[in-house]
Amino acid sequence: MKTLISLKDRDFIIEVVETSSNYGQIPGYICKCDGIQNELCDSLTAAVNSIYKKIFQTNAKYSGPVVMGFDIPIISEILLKDLSFCTFIFSLGKLNIWVLEIGKSNKNEWNFAGIGYKTSFMHTYQKQRCIYLQELNDDCCQVTIYL
Repeated sequence: MKTLISLKDRDFIIEVVETSSNYGQIPGYICKCDGIQNELCDSLTAAVNSIYKKIFQTNAKYSGPVVMGFDIPIISEILLKDLSFCTFIFSLGKLNIWVLEIGKSNKNEWNFAGIGYKTSFMHTYQKQRCIYLQELNDDCCQVTIYL
């Protein structure tokens, strides 16, 4: 997917590419403007901000999803219309928590969450970005940390 956006009267092209990791397929992001292109970035925000900084010599920060228009309801609706389930994101302090799957149960002690419930968030641990995956299995909650 390629998208053209305009920041300070300059055209930025953002390309979302499919890459692979030890954990399967993941998105990668490349941003181009005025003949300058970044290396493959693991976040949309990093891709936009790296090129913006090179062009304007400033440390201004832009949210990649907002720049792409994901906060505009009609764009989100079009992108999500054929999906049977979409993730939910909510903020808790400095964390953005993604709800990936929802399950339900009759277990009051689990707040009625059930088998299949999954959430994840990214956090820096020992100067390395990690993904924390929380899952409810048959009789326990499992947390897996991917470095």
